[in-house]
Amino acid sequence: MENLDLLVKQLVSLPNETDWLEFKCNNFDPEMIGKDISALANSATYRGKDQAYMIWGVDDTNHEIIRNKL
Repeated sequence: MENLDLLVKQLVSLPNETDWLEFKCNNFDPEMIGKDISALANSATYRGKDQAYMIWGVDDTNHEIIRNKL
């Protein structure tokens, strides 16, 4: 879990989303999610990346982690 936390911190510290990194906080449309995942995977391959990332719970405008208040 520590490595995952470190990875998320590194990704949210990037200045912008990329064609292999996408942040989501409120998209629950299965068709759009599928298309986005496919696009991310293709872009990562094109860029020579081993992985692409779609991370839920991060505001895509300011990269702040959104915490649910339950």
